[in-house]
Amino acid sequence: PSLPPNIGLPVPPIDLPYATALDVIYIRSGPGVEYAAYGLAQKGAKGEVIGVSEDRQWWAVKLPADLAASGQGWVSAAWVQTSGTENVPVIPGP
Repeated sequence: PSLPPNIGLPVPPIDLPYATALDVIYIRSGPGVEYAAYGLAQKGAKGEVIGVSEDRQWWAVKLPADLAASGQGWVSAAWVQTSGTENVPVIPGP
């Protein structure tokens, strides 16, 4: 099967929590591999973190509304490095 398209994440403001992709990663519609992928973020891409899953294994990142109606996508915590995420809210999956 073909790979999903690359996604250019909006650059996070300096003072907000963010995640940096440690490799090419999937951005999914929910917090788990069973959710559809919106696309791929390239190694080194940074995205604004807006929440965390209940099990803390997935970070919700801000996406443009034209890509995701909810304005968010999910990345695996195992494949990103985060900064300033200590107080982000828990967001239940869809």
